[in-house]
Amino acid sequence: MMTAGRVLIIARTYRGLTQRDVANAYGVCERTYQRWEKDQTQLKFDTVVSIVEQICNLKLVQVLQLGANS
Repeated sequence: MMTAGRVLIIARTYRGLTQRDVANAYGVCERTYQRWEKDQTQLKFDTVVSIVEQICNLKLVQVLQLGANS
């Protein structure tokens, strides 16, 4: 099973973004975003989808496929 943090990592790295890039674009501090990627904070599904689609410009299904192929 792929965690929310893993989905964020795959989407971010696929787009060549840093954690700081994503955190700034989404309006949270970098430390908060790092916790999300490490699954130290439980995220709402909508938050994950929002970051993947709005910040990384990917569809969730694309990220899941990328994760399955890695």
